[in-house]
Amino acid sequence: MANFTSNGTGGGDWNALATWTDGSNFPGELDNNDTFTVVAGDTVTYNVVETNELGDSILAGLLSFAVGASTKITFGNNLLTINNGGELRVGASGAVIGKAYNADLIWNTSSDNSKGISVISGGKLTIYGDPDYYGSDGETTLADNAENTDGDTSIITDDDMSAKWNVGDVLTIKVENAGDSSSDDDAIRTGIIQSFSGTTIVLDINITAAAGVGSTWEAPVVNATRNVHLYKSGYVWRSATPEGKTGGASYFNANRPRIYDVNVSGNDNCVVSNAWISGFYSIDSNYDFQF
Repeated sequence: MANFTSNGTGGGDWNALATWTDGSNFPGELDNNDTFTVVAGDTVTYNVVETNELGDSILAGLLSFAVGASTKITFGNNLLTINNGGELRVGASGAVIGKAYNADLIWNTSSDNSKGISVISGGKLTIYGDPDYYGSDGETTLADNAENTDGDTSIITDDDMSAKWNVGDVLTIKVENAGDSSSDDDAIRTGIIQSFSGTTIVLDINITAAAGVGSTWEAPVVNATRNVHLYKSGYVWRSATPEGKTGGASYFNANRPRIYDVNVSGNDNCVVSNAWISGFYSIDSNYDFQF
């Protein structure tokens, strides 16, 4: 492992040797557990796909992900600390990560709720994926009597989303168990779109729910597909029990990272737009964390 510090003269591309004071390679290029510090006043552009796991690192300046290329950064059981005046920027308002690209931020944590991202007061976390990646219109609702009692794989929605969403997109659906007339939803199901036929969407899972609950409970169908991903390495994003079945135990991820923000109220320092965050323990903020 090695410790890297940005050059203090403005920064540069992540993979440019002149960006770092030692000048021999860049963080994560050769080894696991490399650490880095972006000093105040420097802007480092993250422009690589790297699976070597980085160690505890600090942003006193700006680490900005390239918006016109796919990128991946990986941490071990470690903390990325964003100090006062520092910023992690994965796209920005008006300069999102382009829909042709993905940005992945991964933590391979070995404990719950202690590692991940720590935003110190005055630090900034800015994340903007591209809404055009999934078609811009992220939500519809189940049509009346659309939730099935026979457990087939199709749902019927109030809107025809076939021109907006894509085969392969992930949907989340609020459902009621068959015969349950309570106002509380029984589960959130997640399914992958297989095909469209007007307002009918065929998924890769069975959905069993009470007829008529779609309009009664305004059951939303949300497209969760995003091109910016923050996640725990090896996370499981949906139940290990067959979807639509009742009585089975849900799968919960373990050894999860967190995002912790201690900024004071009234600021816009932490903004997440059109990103998929999975396998995390919590997003914990004293005050304002905007989605």
